[in-house]
Amino acid sequence: PHTPVTAIQTNNKVLTNSEEIADTFAQLWARYSNDDNFCEEYVREKQHWLSMVYAPQGLSVSATCVENKITLCELISALQHAKGKTPGIDRISYPMLSNLPPIAKQRLLSLYNSIFEKGSYPHPWRIATVIPIIKPNKPADLPSSYRPISLLSCLSKIFEKIIAKRLTWFVTKN
Repeated sequence: PHTPVTAIQTNNKVLTNSEEIADTFAQLWARYSNDDNFCEEYVREKQHWLSMVYAPQGLSVSATCVENKITLCELISALQHAKGKTPGIDRISYPMLSNLPPIAKQRLLSLYNSIFEKGSYPHPWRIATVIPIIKPNKPADLPSSYRPISLLSCLSKIFEKIIAKRLTWFVTKN
């Protein structure tokens, strides 16, 4: 179980207000993923890939298989192999998804296939709840003693598991 952070020290001040503590962690962790931390070549390459629009042309047979509709078998397999119980911001957990009645699993499958076909990922699935976890043997009052854990939507993670399995198959096969 997660123990909330009740006080941290920063800039020679002790913060006890939860919003100030959250802002301090957000500022610290935002610096980690800032483009300034990476070499220019990496940043250019990243910007190039992010600017590209996906347009399949002359796909190989195995690449076409990767783009087939998601099957109920794939969905059930992903649900069976899902670990952990902590839900994301939507509070939908793996056990909830695993115990859906067949008609609801069909609806979920339709949703996944719609997302897959349109290439439009739901914005709420991109939002994470970030929890600070204390590193072993570190002082609890320093922000740098914590690492961020992102709690993502289980709906999103199941979808990603299915796609990751397909991509792993494709890379192994080719």
